[in-house]
Amino acid sequence: MRPSLNITIVPVALMLAACGTVSGPMLTTYSVASRAARPQDPPQDPAVVEASARRDGANRIELSDEARELLHSPSFQRRLIESYVSETETEPRFDEDEHEIMLTVMGHVTAEEFDQAEAIVRQHQSPKASAVFDFTLGNILYQRDDFEGAAAAYEIAVQKHPRFRRAWGNLAQIQYTQGKYADAKRALTRVISFGGGDSVNYALLGVCHQKTDDYIAAESAFRMAIMLDPSAVNLRMALAETLFKQGRFEDAVALFEHLIAEEPDRSDLWMLQGEAYAMLNQPLKAAENFEFVDRLGGSTFASLSNLGDIYASQSLFDLSVQSYLRALEQKPDGDTTRAMRAAQYLSGHGAHAEMRVLLDGIESICGEHLDLEGKKRLLKLKARLAVAEGATEERAAELQKVVALDPLDGDALILLGRHYGEAGEVERAIVYFEQAANLEGFEAEASLRHGELLVKQNKFVEALPLLNKSYDLRPREFVKKYIEDIERLARSAK
Repeated sequence: MRPSLNITIVPVALMLAACGTVSGPMLTTYSVASRAARPQDPPQDPAVVEASARRDGANRIELSDEARELLHSPSFQRRLIESYVSETETEPRFDEDEHEIMLTVMGHVTAEEFDQAEAIVRQHQSPKASAVFDFTLGNILYQRDDFEGAAAAYEIAVQKHPRFRRAWGNLAQIQYTQGKYADAKRALTRVISFGGGDSVNYALLGVCHQKTDDYIAAESAFRMAIMLDPSAVNLRMALAETLFKQGRFEDAVALFEHLIAEEPDRSDLWMLQGEAYAMLNQPLKAAENFEFVDRLGGSTFASLSNLGDIYASQSLFDLSVQSYLRALEQKPDGDTTRAMRAAQYLSGHGAHAEMRVLLDGIESICGEHLDLEGKKRLLKLKARLAVAEGATEERAAELQKVVALDPLDGDALILLGRHYGEAGEVERAIVYFEQAANLEGFEAEASLRHGELLVKQNKFVEALPLLNKSYDLRPREFVKKYIEDIERLARSAK
């Protein structure tokens, strides 16, 4: 009869003490002796007893209530017991009969006779049968693209044999390809904990953490993958993405600095570092990177538009316009919103010459690709430029083109009304204001501008109903004060 083993958990407790887990206000004292005293032992020399007492004192460990609770928790005890299982136990066992059956199954699999192989495995599957049968069935179904069936078989295999690393790995692969990232995280964690911690599994785990918005865990996984495969640039790129997601742009810049030093001709590295500089509010450094991207032939519509935005924000209007036009030349049928917004920005900063170059470029490059809204917006911007340059007739002509394209464009109708009002053509102006007032969403503005025109004609009483209507539709403080002023003028005029 074999003697029973006595397991002493002194190293675990020491580890907890070293990590600081065992500190706390309430302490419980444990004495761990190297061996129990035996009554039959002869008396010991006093010096030996004293030395033994000192040794016992050195082995005395003070644990906090929290640490004591951890040591006695079921999960800790289970993991402790699992730690005594050999790493070879990641494969389930099977008896000789099962071995013979599996040889037959593998013969059919080798011959690609999957129907016969599946039939034999299913015939011998049972709750008591080895997990190898469930795993093999999963592989057969996997090869036949029955992913749901394969996943179910792998689940049974790992339930029977929780340390079955290959089953966990195949299950993770299926869950990952199906986009079940939370489930794949669980499976990959088991694979790694059972010794399958290679760079691929850590990388997959990092992606799963990314997909479930756990960027700190993703960062840790990618760093482990990089440690195991330092030459893999794609892993460093994945790590950079997690840094972006965490808002750690300085760390991202530093990471790309190393990558660019190794591969200076990769435009994507320059691009991503430029975006990090932009997020750090270092626009000129970002612009420098985007210019390098352009020289390397890696510019895109988006990167050139970004470059245009940066130059505009730095009042480098000529460079800004050239960047927008280069972007449009790359993609004439692309979205012109940013370029037109830039034209409006240029107008607001008095850069009328650059604005005209940009508008002419938009028209020549993208004119035939513009939809109705795009054409209207372009014409309105040209009308705005005409006003800024004092060319009022040109402004009216552009607005008339807008109305011709869309007779229900309330903005253009109101602008035309204001134009003809300023030109002294009151009746013509009123026609446009009345047309705009009949359009939903433009009643308040059209009534206000109509009322203002009548005030200029000293028709205060006629103007007040229009002004009150505007205020009722859209209450605004300046309109309220304006009405009060006109009411006083109307009373004084009686």
